[in-house]
Amino acid sequence: MPAEEYRGSAGWRVVIAVAVAALTGLVSLVRYELFRSGASLPYYVQALYALAHQGPAAVSSWASHQPILGVHGPLILLPLSYLMAGGGLGLVLVVQAAAVGIGFVYLDDWLAAQDTPWPRRRVMGWAYLLSSLLWGMVGQDFHPLVLAVPALMAAATLLDRGRVAAGLVALTVALLCGFSLLPAALVLALVLAARQRPAAALAAAAWSAAATLAALSATGARLAVLLGLPAHLAAPAATSHVALYVGYLLVPVLVFGVSAGTLWLLPALWIMAVNIGIGTPAATSPFASASALAAPFLLLALAATLADGRFWRWRRLSLAVYVLMFVIFLGHEAGLRHDGPPLGQLTAVTTAMAVVPAHATVVTVPYAAAHLGARAHLLPLVGARLWPAHSYVVVDTTYTAPIPAGALPPALARLKRDAKIKYSFDGMWVFYLPHQERGL
Repeated sequence: MPAEEYRGSAGWRVVIAVAVAALTGLVSLVRYELFRSGASLPYYVQALYALAHQGPAAVSSWASHQPILGVHGPLILLPLSYLMAGGGLGLVLVVQAAAVGIGFVYLDDWLAAQDTPWPRRRVMGWAYLLSSLLWGMVGQDFHPLVLAVPALMAAATLLDRGRVAAGLVALTVALLCGFSLLPAALVLALVLAARQRPAAALAAAAWSAAATLAALSATGARLAVLLGLPAHLAAPAATSHVALYVGYLLVPVLVFGVSAGTLWLLPALWIMAVNIGIGTPAATSPFASASALAAPFLLLALAATLADGRFWRWRRLSLAVYVLMFVIFLGHEAGLRHDGPPLGQLTAVTTAMAVVPAHATVVTVPYAAAHLGARAHLLPLVGARLWPAHSYVVVDTTYTAPIPAGALPPALARLKRDAKIKYSFDGMWVFYLPHQERGL
């Protein structure tokens, strides 16, 4: 390929980066307005508001008054809290989407440095744009680990190209998103060693050791807790769910073939193994933030196979399976799962939340909490042991996903008897508690 044509094709990465940011950002905003955001959003909305007003020592009432910058230390939340205070949640969601989009710039630079022909780079662009893992992370939720995706991608590609200082800076930026990426950084050092990058491997290993010691000193936590290792193995009943989880993450990569670059899967496999060890549905969901740190390495493994060129014999089948995985993802998302109210109930939900005074303590379900996060005292309907006196309780009788079977009817009857009804329509109830009540 002529040098000028090769250079000219670099504009593709900008198109892909902007497209990923624009489309996924739009989806996340629409889901938020339809009360369909993921389970992490209510926690982080309140966390960002609390950090903006209380500083680094702020605690989250949504999470049993735990320090927001606790064991895993996501310091990136501090500047984001000021973005939230100045521009609202929409701006924070746009920043998250833009960060994930920017990740493709580093990936394309890495492919270009290996003289990967333009047609293969274009295939990688489409694969990045149709990555259901990225859409799942950005489109439904917010989490600081998602912001680590471009930083880890930058670190891996820069270190692999021998740009050690820049790679370590990128790792340090990624560390601002939480200490739980430390194991991935250590496995990255092993990958670099296997790829015969001794200087980069040694630098990444030394950085990982120093960062771990600094985190242990700063938090006082045990090493296993700091690294997010599971306290026990997953229950056998989770086996079928685990199989789907592993397949959903690996099939879009391995369908293109296996090459020497498949070594990049090692950090992703470690992260997936930890999630499987934790065993909860959230940990083993390809749509949740627990898989965010695997994303850079899954995409790098795919890019390495495309750069190697071995997939071309089966390119039509490979692309068909990849697109099929994306269609399955869209079908899953189109149902909007059971994480929000029926669409016909949105007016009732909006009216119910408007009934709650601006500074009142609120006890509510997750989808409503994401819209009430500016409150200093925001408690989960399921999980809060006590509902405080003078608080407002927002109940949606159609939304029972996180509520233990049979627990809602007696609680609702108790509220109707002991509290003041402020709003009731279409399954939505708002109660004012004049005195303290036990929770669900």
